[in-house]
Amino acid sequence: MAVLSRILQIARDWRYIDSIPRVKAFKENRGRTRFLPGDEAARLVAAIRDDLRPLIQFLISTGCRRGEALALDWDRVDLINRRVTFTHTKSGHSRTIPLSKTLTEALSALPSHEGRAFLITGSQIRKPLAAALVKAGIKGCVLHTLRRSAPSLMAQSNVPMQKIAEVLGHRSLITTRRYAHLQTDDLIDAVTAVEMALTSDPTGRSSSSR
Repeated sequence: MAVLSRILQIARDWRYIDSIPRVKAFKENRGRTRFLPGDEAARLVAAIRDDLRPLIQFLISTGCRRGEALALDWDRVDLINRRVTFTHTKSGHSRTIPLSKTLTEALSALPSHEGRAFLITGSQIRKPLAAALVKAGIKGCVLHTLRRSAPSLMAQSNVPMQKIAEVLGHRSLITTRRYAHLQTDDLIDAVTAVEMALTSDPTGRSSSSR
């Protein structure tokens, strides 16, 4: 709305229009926010077909987009230093993120090869994923849910928003802040700080010491 408002102001100033029309602001659709909690993610990894397990683990652990994973070249996966570099990204900016020990072990089990890291196409994932979700008893999950699961689990562990943004490749923290509500421990600390201030007396002693 801010961008549209500015465009209309310029159009009026340059006399393309006589006045700025009223534009009704519709409520923003935040979209689906479904993510897999730790237990569901573990069940999915266990239920998925063996040859797809490394890819599913990769998507959940790194939070990368499906396109980023499927376009990833094997020579961009550094198993010795435990890191991966994405070059085919939505933003056009490459990013390097670390690999967890478990994910490194899963990728190390893949046969050595050249070209793409994951020798599969997006259309070949749908049916096996759907079957695994049924087997695991998981509902309301699509492939993009796996991307949202990584930052959600990070946020629940109180990983700073800036670090989550760097892992996901977000160019703005505004996008990453959608996961901030999961950081309940930070909110508890904030409320506790107020409580401590209210229960202390002017002399500096807490009410419990009186």
